Amino acid sequence: MELFRRFPALEGKIPWVQLVDLPTPVQRLDHFSEKVGGNVWVKRDDLTSSVYGGNKPRKLEFLLAQAKSKGKSAVATGGGIGSNHCLATAIFGKQLGLK
Repeated sequence: MELFRRFPALEGKIPWVQLVDLPTPVQRLDHFSEKVGGNVWVKRDDLTSSVYGGNKPRKLEFLLAQAKSKGKSAVATGGGIGSNHCLATAIFGKQLGLK
């Protein structure tokens, strides 16, 4: 994990569990690059995890690890209808044995 590589004193002090596959690739958008006459690249955060992509799992690595480190058996969150955060929390929480 990059945070602990850069700041080794934090390792073991901040609860963390690996949920994502890093680093995510960077991909050149060939067709779009040709259209605009330059090089356009995109960071493929949709590939952060085979379970659920995007940036949500990155923060859940810390939030769910903290719940586990405190001996919690369940987590609660909230959001609007169709909340990606709520869905990601449910998926990864279940994966870690949290209700």
